[in-house]
Amino acid sequence: MEHFPEVIPERFQSHQISFREEAMAEDIQVKREIVLEADAETMERMRKEGHARGFTVYCDEGEHIGGDNSAPPPLAYFGLSLAF
Repeated sequence: MEHFPEVIPERFQSHQISFREEAMAEDIQVKREIVLEADAETMERMRKEGHARGFTVYCDEGEHIGGDNSAPPPLAYFGLSLAF
């Protein structure tokens, strides 16, 4: 018959600790509500003005599709939001 040590080997200790941490994390429930409010209006041609949280942003399209290229296109803002 093999003798099993009473001390848990180090390679299993970290697993047990992380299991206990997961169990504790599952017991905590955080409820959050996120509300985004924004509005936009068309100016001239393809130019738009948007408002959110007191800030004003503009977007426009390039001249090759009917805009004046006076501000970044909407897709650029989307790309920036992913980068942030």
